[in-house]
Amino acid sequence: MSYRSDGSEINVDEQIATGRADIERRGGVVGRIWRDDAKSAWNPKVVRPHWNKLMDRLESGDAHGVWVLDVTRFSRKIREGERLVEAAGSGALVWSAAGEFDLSTPDGRAAFRDQMVKAVTESEKISFRVRRGNRIKAEGGRVPFGGIRGFGMAGYLPKEDDWEYGDPRTPADKAVVNAERDVIRECYRRLLAGEITISPLARELNARGCARCTGASGIGRRWRTC
Repeated sequence: MSYRSDGSEINVDEQIATGRADIERRGGVVGRIWRDDAKSAWNPKVVRPHWNKLMDRLESGDAHGVWVLDVTRFSRKIREGERLVEAAGSGALVWSAAGEFDLSTPDGRAAFRDQMVKAVTESEKISFRVRRGNRIKAEGGRVPFGGIRGFGMAGYLPKEDDWEYGDPRTPADKAVVNAERDVIRECYRRLLAGEITISPLARELNARGCARCTGASGIGRRWRTC
């Protein structure tokens, strides 16, 4: 997914249509279309299979160039950008909706690297803000994602079976939250002291009626081990 200047989304199919039209307008011919849906361009743990195939074609000379909506959509990793610079040494073109990078010249490579550095810097800033926000939420006893209440955390009681979207939610009573936190402290103490292991502890909590906060009513809120 990407975004226009007005903040509206551009899905992958729309990006492909934009790229096809831009390539044809410039007198180029569309070769292969690669798409890694929902694959992060900056997360180092994410593998993008189609990106790797694209780079194999560029580096082997099977493709004459690449078009992307924006350089930041190509990659947000410096080392991946340098692979493209090296591929351009054999004449590969790099086109985007915003223009063209001639990576066969020093100025073109400098402009491309500048855009890559800006993209990496922006990703790092976003990652830092997300981690900082999650830490602040955790220190305040709140879950980092969405409104699902974790055991021992402030939030809302589980939805009733007949609950519908738009219906009001009931906040968890402070006494309930404090009681759950007492259970968490007890569990940690007993686990660290070696008095009990995870599986027996989960069975004991279920027998005591200490239900999880999420899941369907009944068995869905029983504690279980992986």
